[in-house]
Amino acid sequence: MEILVEGNQAWVVTPEDLVLLKLIAGRPRDLGDIQDILMAQGQLDAKDLSHWAERLGVSDRLDEALKLYDELMPVAILQVSSTR
Repeated sequence: MEILVEGNQAWVVTPEDLVLLKLIAGRPRDLGDIQDILMAQGQLDAKDLSHWAERLGVSDRLDEALKLYDELMPVAILQVSSTR
């Protein structure tokens, strides 16, 4: 994504791009990083993620990461609620 920073054009990585890069790397820590990105960013562009994951050959890893997120999300909500 291109943005304007102090009058200069700059390219930045979108959360979706970062998730895809992490899926390509495929290290155990990358799955944890993906969960952190999903928690911090909330809703990502699922259509874009699915499209590029398929083109990059990491659809199975994306499915695994999203399944893990769905499993962990209720636990994360409970942990945040219990600290208030």
